Amino acid sequence: MSSRRFVVLTPFSQPELVAGVLRLRGLEAKVVATKSGVCVVHDVAAPTFTDWDIAELLGGEPEPAQDEPANPADDPDNLAGPLSALSSYGVVLLTAELGDDVGSESGLSGMVTGVRYLGGLRGEEVQAGILLNTLDPKVEDLVINGAAGEAISSMDLSLSDVERILGDDNNSADEASGSEASDGEGTR
Repeated sequence: MSSRRFVVLTPFSQPELVAGVLRLRGLEAKVVATKSGVCVVHDVAAPTFTDWDIAELLGGEPEPAQDEPANPADDPDNLAGPLSALSSYGVVLLTAELGDDVGSESGLSGMVTGVRYLGGLRGEEVQAGILLNTLDPKVEDLVINGAAGEAISSMDLSLSDVERILGDDNNSADEASGSEASDGEGTR
């Protein structure tokens, strides 16, 4: 069975905030904290064909069936673009095209590609293998196996959850700046 998985590497450290941003944008994905930053993982359903499609030869994406609603997170630009606009460092999108027992190969095989997004726009390609070698091994596990139990699902958050998450962050920032001013020492 073939699948496509998007893993967005972000420089952020709080998975709850990233999941909240995705929820506000209506993007369904799993959010996982790693030592290399928060990762956003989204699996795209593998298309099943009842009839031959010319897109298979031309490398394009087949048109979704008329009765299937399109998921905005299935477009990597919708997933990585907005997150890259939130950081001056941008994000890196890894796309894994994996399959089990494909052709004459047995076991898991496929291809992983990487591209940088900066300021909401798609940028240059990056070497996915070299990048994965320098990151937390958990990132490679996310690329190969997907998000496991500790992931936060963005669409499982209610809007009141998002409000609480974003409100808690703003309140703690206000409290921190107030305590710095009161003790005159900057940090404790």
